[in-house]
Amino acid sequence: MKRKDDFHSNHDVIFFYSNSDTPKFNKIRVPVDKQRKQTARVWDSDLKKAVQKKDENGELIYYDQNGKSSKIGWTFHW
Repeated sequence: MKRKDDFHSNHDVIFFYSNSDTPKFNKIRVPVDKQRKQTARVWDSDLKKAVQKKDENGELIYYDQNGKSSKIGWTFHW
């Protein structure tokens, strides 16, 4: 199962390690000019993928997104 504090799936070939049993993962976020609403996602173990999170009435759950993922990192061009 994919952890919440892990790399996005398009980075799943990057190996990382920690010297402790409780590693700290700091996501790099870039501030944005305007805050936006983002749909919450949750892991569905039956479908084996992330799906949009819904409340008890079947309505989508949103949260305020005040940053975006950084494109800083490694880029490989083959």
